[in-house]
Amino acid sequence: MAETYLAEHQAMTKAHIEGRTPVLPTAIQSGPIEFYIPQRGDSIMESGAHFADNGLPLRELQLYWRRIPDFGIKRYEIFVSETGWAQALYWGGTGEDGTIFNAEEVDIVKTDETFRVTRLEIYSDAKQWRELVAYVHHADAEQWVDGNYNELIGAH
Repeated sequence: MAETYLAEHQAMTKAHIEGRTPVLPTAIQSGPIEFYIPQRGDSIMESGAHFADNGLPLRELQLYWRRIPDFGIKRYEIFVSETGWAQALYWGGTGEDGTIFNAEEVDIVKTDETFRVTRLEIYSDAKQWRELVAYVHHADAEQWVDGNYNELIGAH
């Protein structure tokens, strides 16, 4: 499931680079799951794993494609366990001014005995992502206030 989703996620960037319309990943699970990021703590995501029900994966990429047209997952590693998996995602792209951007993310995915995702934890370096968002919005990364990331994506 993890590799299928990540390959489909990479295909969205490839389609964009090639001038085709990106298609949302289908290897998605609906339904509520526990969601955790250190900046906000625990919450319940009614839309399910990987935000598919609301088109977030594509809208998030479109935010970055404004000024980093090849931005996406460049490579990944998956580490399987008895209760799910961890995935290390290595994002990157080249800005319209030639600046090379890289950002890392580690996700811990817990599943039940039927392999249904029950919890998703996302860990990343907020400074790397703040610099990306600031670049896309022509802002100074030092002055950028995190704000509501989901609102930024929805405003695309």
